[in-house]
Amino acid sequence: MPRFFNPPTVWKPFSAFSMGAVQGDGRIVHWKGQVPLDKDGQIVGANDMHAQVRQTLDNIKAVLAHVGGGLEDVLSLTHYVTDIRAF
Repeated sequence: MPRFFNPPTVWKPFSAFSMGAVQGDGRIVHWKGQVPLDKDGQIVGANDMHAQVRQTLDNIKAVLAHVGGGLEDVLSLTHYVTDIRAF
């Protein structure tokens, strides 16, 4: 059975959603899609792709740190942009 969690340093998902889940022996972590929100749920870096990416990566790092991991433990990451010209 997965263990669900919401780190206090990352925005809280709405409703019954969780920021992440640890599966099995704790070696596999699934986390919710991240967006550039601060811990209070406010958008960071409106119209500034670099600031948004930085906040999103900070959120990912915080989720991983909550379960004892880091970016070096990430196997796969998919990202989406709304304006390809900013890529």
